[in-house]
Amino acid sequence: MISAKAALAALSDFADMQIESLPVPPTEAFILAHRYDLSGYDAAYLWLASHLQAPLVTFDARLGAAALKHLASEDPPQPG
Repeated sequence: MISAKAALAALSDFADMQIESLPVPPTEAFILAHRYDLSGYDAAYLWLASHLQAPLVTFDARLGAAALKHLASEDPPQPG
């Protein structure tokens, strides 16, 4: 268990972070969840990785397999 002082310091550090929140279109998440047999939560992560053209790192085998299929099927970004 951490002390109250440490917890307050951690909360203060968290509040100082520049975290951007992005909305996930529910219909898009549903389509991915249905296509790859994922939870809505996992499908949202997959949609976000796709939208940001970012890798998705996970220990979840089902989500990892879906990411390999889905992200590999997209056209890579063109330089310049």
